[in-house]
Amino acid sequence: GELNNEQKLWRGIKAQELTKDLAKRLGLPEEKEGVLVSEVETGSAAYEAGLKSGNVIDEIDRVKIRNLEDYRRVIKGIKAEEDVLIHTDGGYTVIRGKK
Repeated sequence: GELNNEQKLWRGIKAQELTKDLAKRLGLPEEKEGVLVSEVETGSAAYEAGLKSGNVIDEIDRVKIRNLEDYRRVIKGIKAEEDVLIHTDGGYTVIRGKK
């Protein structure tokens, strides 16, 4: 069902909407755009790339990520074997595709 799709990890990332409230709690500017990484699966591609829970993803393959809708739309177009350039508050990193 719908719920399982929500919970699906993409390359080990569990992402959630970054609300103003959440941004404030994390000490980020309220107008910060992006998606919050709420969990990173140990040993996953994202984990290997150095992503951590609490990171905010605001760019994927040079496409601006403002919210969860953008995030879902962009990752849907990425093939499993493709390497992906991601920008978070920690800078740029590459999440490797399945080879």
